[in-house]
Amino acid sequence: MWKRALDRAAADLAAAAPLPALVVPPYRPFVRALVGVQRLRLDAVRRAGASLATRPSGPSAPAAALLLLREAARRPRR
Repeated sequence: MWKRALDRAAADLAAAAPLPALVVPPYRPFVRALVGVQRLRLDAVRRAGASLATRPSGPSAPAAALLLLREAARRPRR
């Protein structure tokens, strides 16, 4: 049952890929980062598997930081 929920979450995140094009350019890096961090979280949950019953899981801090820095660098300058 939980694998089906993870597959559904993955499909929803894939469907979210075009969302940045729907917002004004200054906010696109934020939306990309938001979806990207959720993908990292989903990957962490998949890796944790049944151990989630006894411990929390989240995205790797270095991977999340790299993603956020990459998106900050893509942000349009004024």
